[in-house]
Amino acid sequence: MTTQSSTIARQSEAAGASPQCADAYIALHAAAAQQPAVLTGDVEPILGGRVTPFAQWVDNRRDLVNND
Repeated sequence: MTTQSSTIARQSEAAGASPQCADAYIALHAAAAQQPAVLTGDVEPILGGRVTPFAQWVDNRRDLVNND
């Protein structure tokens, strides 16, 4: 178990989740990292237009970050 996984497990248990629930949560995220989500066209009709990939959204807003 990584340090991050251990921290998540402790925080989950402190919030009242069982150790098994914390393990399942960590496993779910590990599996999601290995297999990207299936892309659908469902978001565009909801938003009423084209969606912007997250990386592009970040690049479009770099000037808003104060780099002092």
